[in-house]
Amino acid sequence: MTAVLGWLRALKPAPVHASWRERLYGSLGAWIGLMFTEWVGRQALGGFNPWFIAPMGASAVLLFAAPASPLAQPWSIVGGNIVSAIVGVCCFKFLPAGYAAPVAVAVAIGMMFALRCLHPPGGAVALTAVLGGPAVTSLGFGFVASPVAVNSIVLVLVAILFNGILRRNYLRRQDAPANVHLTRDPPPSARVGLSPDDVRQALDEQGDFLDIDEDDLTHIAEQAQRHASERRFADLRCGDIMSRDMVCIGQQEALEQAWRLLGRHRLQALPVLDAKGALAGVISLRDVITHQGGREAGIQWRDLRVAECMTTEVVTVTESTPLSSLIRPLSDGGLHQIPVLDDARRVVGTVTQSDLVAALYGVVAAPVAATSASTSASTASSASPP
Repeated sequence: MTAVLGWLRALKPAPVHASWRERLYGSLGAWIGLMFTEWVGRQALGGFNPWFIAPMGASAVLLFAAPASPLAQPWSIVGGNIVSAIVGVCCFKFLPAGYAAPVAVAVAIGMMFALRCLHPPGGAVALTAVLGGPAVTSLGFGFVASPVAVNSIVLVLVAILFNGILRRNYLRRQDAPANVHLTRDPPPSARVGLSPDDVRQALDEQGDFLDIDEDDLTHIAEQAQRHASERRFADLRCGDIMSRDMVCIGQQEALEQAWRLLGRHRLQALPVLDAKGALAGVISLRDVITHQGGREAGIQWRDLRVAECMTTEVVTVTESTPLSSLIRPLSDGGLHQIPVLDDARRVVGTVTQSDLVAALYGVVAAPVAATSASTSASTASSASPP
């Protein structure tokens, strides 16, 4: 009985993790895409029949309801449908009627796997080429060009435009983070923990084909790791570890003064304040050295002001920002410190790489120390005479 109940639970529909906005976009996109594709086919082919085939409806589901799927990418749509059409026409012409349809679908799947253009509606295209009736079979290999290729290309172009306007994840993949130091080493966060090679190996071990791109799967796993880290370090905020005795500089100060402060306090960067005391930017050691090495439009280095050399695009946090949010910018982003601001954009502190390392060490070392102390106490208790 338990086995039967388990089997029945396996038939329960899986939840669809899509917002109402994505569901609306999927329906609206399919309507626009199919309507425009049919219109183009009718105008281009005139009274020619057919100018539109049913499998395009299945292609529209992937293009607009699941645009991030590998099965919905342009080569999968166009290549899969065209290859399947060629296979279907060949099977109709050279195989007996009773065998043509199943063989067409089977061979089409194998060809799509081989050409890396697997597209489920391609199976329906192959069947259409065999069972579409006189209007289709009389076309011969002309069926491949029109309507299959015409329909597929137009539908893909509409999907690129529609998904691009709405900034949906189509034709875009999660790029591997680059090393800001321009070396071949992967960024620090990629040297430990989950890596693309780990994901690729897990997919190979799985054996089954999964309708998800490796890059997307890696990104999802990284996001899950980030949420787990936030839960683990939930009690630690930037305000708990930041330095509060700040060394800042005004934007109208001389660049030479910034150089002196950076050297005196052994800092990599200084927050730059405007006349109201709010953050205006950051002047780093690199900024100073860059301007120190030459002259700007005939101006001597000693005459330059901080405002002329500082970086205005600054990553900032607040005291309530979770500690886990600092890991990526301070490790992969090449930043040495991040200013902590209040609601008025006044600098109330800064978090450095050293602060983060010390905090993470404290979190990791505390359980180890507690375990060691407990083990020592237990050993001492067992060794003491009765």
